[in-house]
Amino acid sequence: MAEADRRAEQAVKREEELREAHEQDLADLREGYERKLAELRDRTGPAEEQRAVDRPKSRRRKAKPRTAKEERLDINTVDFEDLRALGLSVSQSTRLIATRDARMGFDSLKELDDLADLPRDVISTLKQRLRA
Repeated sequence: MAEADRRAEQAVKREEELREAHEQDLADLREGYERKLAELRDRTGPAEEQRAVDRPKSRRRKAKPRTAKEERLDINTVDFEDLRALGLSVSQSTRLIATRDARMGFDSLKELDDLADLPRDVISTLKQRLRA
């Protein structure tokens, strides 16, 4: 019984470490996004900033309930845990979600080809398991 308790504690600790790493990755991405946004504001001025404000907030659709394991997940609503279940690392999952949020969603799965930080085999898997 003590061995099972020790393993459970290790699993909980590992999950906490992964969540902390995920939160740090998100913070780093937000910081980079804010820095790039400030650079854009400096270069373009208030007119471009106003156009950005006038754009719709998000193109995300509500997630539909999943009825079968074979059903493809929507790339615009898939969450961190689902991406991890598809085989993405913590940082890959975080970057994909941050990129999706920065772009205000993906219009098609072909946009995944533009993501240089994801290996081709991962992109291929995502195209098979996700839908836009």
